[in-house]
Amino acid sequence: MAHLPSIPPLFPVLLVNFIGMLGYSILMPFLVFLVRKFGGNEFAYGLLGATYPAFQMIGAPILGRWSDIYGRRIILLISQIGTLLAWILFIGALYLPRFTLFELPSATDTPFLLTLPLLCLFLARALDGLTGGNVSVANAYLSDISNHENRQKTLGAWPCRAAWVYIG
Repeated sequence: MAHLPSIPPLFPVLLVNFIGMLGYSILMPFLVFLVRKFGGNEFAYGLLGATYPAFQMIGAPILGRWSDIYGRRIILLISQIGTLLAWILFIGALYLPRFTLFELPSATDTPFLLTLPLLCLFLARALDGLTGGNVSVANAYLSDISNHENRQKTLGAWPCRAAWVYIG
């Protein structure tokens, strides 16, 4: 029987981090066009851009605590399922009718509109941020699998690996 090559222990963690960073960064250049298409203004764009990191700030400590209790792998899986559900909601928002839920006057030339697709975009980014604490869980996993001699090298190279998304 042929021996299959083993997967390096860092590969699943790198894949999870790559998917998370790609999901966040690939959207940013197009977000302004989607916000405009769905009736939002500059303020809505700023709020939508801040939604993911704000909810990640809430979700990361919770997922980190759960990863200590239930294990790293299950929490990384939950974070990936949350990202998948958020992307399904995000894609679903593209096909919703532009129904205005409420409108606020603005100092700019366009009022602040909250439309049904824009609300779905906010919910999708919030869900993705809430379950996007995989970076903190991945850091804990890296600390678990590395020994004292290579821990600095492993954790120091981690931000460089995350930059793959922006460079390549």
